[in-house]
Amino acid sequence: MKVLLIEDDEMLAEAVSQILSKNNYTVDVGYDGEYGLDLALGRIYDIILLDIMLPAKGEICDKVQGLDCGADDYVAKPFESEELLARLRAVVRRGHYDY
Repeated sequence: MKVLLIEDDEMLAEAVSQILSKNNYTVDVGYDGEYGLDLALGRIYDIILLDIMLPAKGEICDKVQGLDCGADDYVAKPFESEELLARLRAVVRRGHYDY
């Protein structure tokens, strides 16, 4: 499963990338929106994990807005790695991927 992670916090991006890699995901990382967009437009990904780069986005209205804008799921920071992995598995199940 190929994942694009777009996260401007390099330490967090590296940590999440390692977690995903250890769980058999292939990960590309974009450390800013412009490069992340270039990756997204130039390659094929099964999942894109995108940091919307705005503080305090864990409120219900933020989650609703993110989902209404087209997100398949929404995870607010801070998050536990187990929850992130479970949410990725759920998105894959909804998409009926055979990985």
